[in-house]
Amino acid sequence: GRDQVWQLIFADDLNVLAKGVDGIRTSVMIIFVMVLFGTPFSWPKLRGGFCYGWVGLEIDLTGYRLGITLGRAQWLKDWLSGVLERQGVLVRDLAAVLGRLSFAAGPLERIRPFLSPIYAWTSVAPGAAYMAPPPDVLLCLRWLRNRLERGGRSEEVMEMQQHEGLLFRSDAKAEGDSVCIGGWECRGGISTEHARWFSVELNQENAPWIFCKGEPFKIISALELLSTLVSVMVFIPPGAAQNGAFALSGTAATDNKGNSYVVKKLMTTAFPLSACLMELSEQLEIRASWLDLEWVPRQQNIEADALTNGHFAAFSPANRIMVDMKSLPFVVLTEMIEAGGGMLAELAGLREKKRIERAEARKAKRARKRLAGLSLKDRDPW
Repeated sequence: GRDQVWQLIFADDLNVLAKGVDGIRTSVMIIFVMVLFGTPFSWPKLRGGFCYGWVGLEIDLTGYRLGITLGRAQWLKDWLSGVLERQGVLVRDLAAVLGRLSFAAGPLERIRPFLSPIYAWTSVAPGAAYMAPPPDVLLCLRWLRNRLERGGRSEEVMEMQQHEGLLFRSDAKAEGDSVCIGGWECRGGISTEHARWFSVELNQENAPWIFCKGEPFKIISALELLSTLVSVMVFIPPGAAQNGAFALSGTAATDNKGNSYVVKKLMTTAFPLSACLMELSEQLEIRASWLDLEWVPRQQNIEADALTNGHFAAFSPANRIMVDMKSLPFVVLTEMIEAGGGMLAELAGLREKKRIERAEARKAKRARKRLAGLSLKDRDPW
């Protein structure tokens, strides 16, 4: 009666996890006692084993994996393939499937950023309309379909390494046409004179998307996250997590408070911030790593701020990493930026149309209330 047993309950579905022969005996005893007390079990649904489905999730105790069941993954793959083949969808159907994709994003956390363009579009597109989704949405649907086809319906639950502490600090600057990102590696409390660092000027040639909303300062959050992304790519090499046996965990510092929440939730519908978040998720997956983006006041991030202003006196030139934005091995950023740029105007038009419709509906509602309060004599004189 003192064996370790875990009971997890979701609605009316019970999952019992036990260890060893004694744990299995205890599990049987638990079910027996519940039956004595009249618990209404559905015996045809009772399952057991080392790999099994539970409320749509699949738990693999031998491979240390968590994901969604084969049936649900196959349904999503077939539905996404149909939309991609027809190049059109009923908007309310896509909104409903978005709920199922959000469920899948529970165990498959890294797919969450790729849902953001779908959220943005279905929130303003008319639900009863059958439309061709924007290129950005189609790219995300294709990426999700391909991931499921590659067997990406589950993720390995790896043991977390001891937290590495603060790995790097980064910053971005956008003043007029002067745009710069920078970062330095402070792992282990290393001083600036011994730290690796980078500073990159962004312009129309190496990052034309920074002018997607006119002045670059309008997308400063995306530029701040881009500096975090580049820091991950240059300071954390692929395979840093000990051949996949452990997951690398660490903290980065930024003075953009909003981005700390964005990285924590792995979700934002703002463009081009969403595209940078998708790329960050992909780069962290390549490194089997998780990043906690910590906000620090600007006064505590002066070294990274100096890098974006061209002040390198505190850093050694020998430790500078020369970063070429064109040659960085981005996975999805370039495609998502190109597709998402065209979506901005479409979303703006749909939002304006929806705003007008809501204003007219409110006006009509007020008119009905006003008429309802009038007597027959005032409403329809003799």
